[in-house]
Amino acid sequence: MIRVTLILTLCCAVSAVASPGTLEDDIAHVLARTTPTQQGITRDVGLRKDKNWYASVTPYIWFTGFNVETGGETVSSEFGDVAALANTGMMIIGTFEWKRWAFGADYTYADLGDDAQIDNVKTSFGFRQHILHLIAGYAILDHGSKKNPTGVRLRLQVGARYWDTSGSFTLTIPPLLPGGSDRVVTVDGGGSWWDLTTGFSARWPLNPKVDFRLWGNVGGFGIGSSSDYTWEAGFVTSFLVSRWFGFHVGYRMLQYSRDSGGTDTKLTMQGPIIGFTFVF
Repeated sequence: MIRVTLILTLCCAVSAVASPGTLEDDIAHVLARTTPTQQGITRDVGLRKDKNWYASVTPYIWFTGFNVETGGETVSSEFGDVAALANTGMMIIGTFEWKRWAFGADYTYADLGDDAQIDNVKTSFGFRQHILHLIAGYAILDHGSKKNPTGVRLRLQVGARYWDTSGSFTLTIPPLLPGGSDRVVTVDGGGSWWDLTTGFSARWPLNPKVDFRLWGNVGGFGIGSSSDYTWEAGFVTSFLVSRWFGFHVGYRMLQYSRDSGGTDTKLTMQGPIIGFTFVF
């Protein structure tokens, strides 16, 4: 799950009462009153001293291409081809974190279509896809906090990914004889299903303004109408602009394989991503 974490510096000024003695005694007195937490710098975006939670919204662009294997045939499409067919689309991630817990939703929507004519034959193509991934995670390793700003966070996750796809292809053939009617042939297809997933996410701060993130999950497992298998992997490098805003760039891959109506279908989507996070 992609999100960016902003930095809030917590500084506690401790005033020492002047008293007779050496400078070394005064410094020791101040350090004794300063806790390790006060000396550290948090790596959590928007996290205040009295705040154990935060929420974020990340709209992003996935420059994805497609590779579909079905019925012994393979069809590939680069991002430029997909963009040329795109009518509308949306990609957004929402995250809520509380202490070591995290809950997120990743939603993508694509509406593709095109009309063409070859001689007197007209063709029309349309495709819609919704993907919603719901995730809950718990940090089993969380050193990226106030006490250790350069530490690693490792979170285990479980979730469910919902797929809803529909497509249609229409062929309009003119009559052979004058006065006849057009012959229209339409092929529709699609389906919807849920895939259970299990995975992880990890974060390595590189410096106070940059961190590296990696995530992956697998699922499906052929349960009911689920995919035979599905998996996702990705990484981003995150850059903090301010306490409430940042951006990240990286790469993402997503694949599923399933038997649909007696036909094995494998879909692979992959490409660079860029996102912008707003923290509340």
